[in-house]
Amino acid sequence: MLTLVSQPTAAIKQFRGSGRPHHAGFRVDPVGADIVRKSFTFITVLPQKWCNLIMYVKACLQQQSSIILNTMTKSLDESGLSAPDRKLLNDISEFGWHTTGVFASRGEQGPEFAFSVGLFHSFGHPEVVLFGLPLERCIKIVNVIGTEVKAGRRYESDHDYGDVLQEPYRCAFKEVHQSHYRDHVGYALWFYEDNRFPLLQCFWPDKQGLFPWDDECNDHVKRAQPLLFKSANSDDE
Repeated sequence: MLTLVSQPTAAIKQFRGSGRPHHAGFRVDPVGADIVRKSFTFITVLPQKWCNLIMYVKACLQQQSSIILNTMTKSLDESGLSAPDRKLLNDISEFGWHTTGVFASRGEQGPEFAFSVGLFHSFGHPEVVLFGLPLERCIKIVNVIGTEVKAGRRYESDHDYGDVLQEPYRCAFKEVHQSHYRDHVGYALWFYEDNRFPLLQCFWPDKQGLFPWDDECNDHVKRAQPLLFKSANSDDE
């Protein structure tokens, strides 16, 4: 699937500076010791602050409409769509989903991450976001999940699975609190417009098989994966 971010207006383009999306296609071969299993993907990535700003503003500017599962919320016939927007819609129409990778721009802190757009639309499955691994790996894992979902697999919150990461690692899913949507999955908000969609965060473990909510989990693994199942307004939820 392809990761692209559109350029809605001249006013927003100024925030992009020289950091235009870099379009790269590559094939991923299975790596024995890698936590990533396998996938095939095309990607374009953006700095995090630009991705969040562009997509949130664009979502706010779009007209509201209702969603019917398997009926595209956006039309390729709409006027004003950028080439990246059209590519996203085409990918969802042809493959079922689109994967967006986001990295921190210079001077920013925070983990790189990737998320899907279209899994709920095409297959009735929650969208997926994953943090903290190198960006290329995040994108590969989201695409592995997308491939499994397309084949009929279902992933549920508060369960762990052994068919996504390289053995012996297992991943776990948690439902993302909607207070985090705007800051992390702006392109999905643009696609779904005023329609609610579920979102799962995929977590990877440390070498002991522990996850970030486990007390003895490795500190790096904890820092790399924000706990988005908690409300953005409270650390206690």
